[in-house]
Amino acid sequence: MIHNRLIAVILLIILISGTLLYVINQSPFGPVLTIAGILGFFLFNRKE
Repeated sequence: MIHNRLIAVILLIILISGTLLYVINQSPFGPVLTIAGILGFFLFNRKE
């Protein structure tokens, strides 16, 4: 259970960092990280 929570926290950090990268630097990798974080989060939650 701790392992699952850790993965969820890591995905949230990726999601937030992607958003911040896009807002601050207008980096093209921002939306990619954000989408990857969202997809990973939903796929991970569905697997449980």
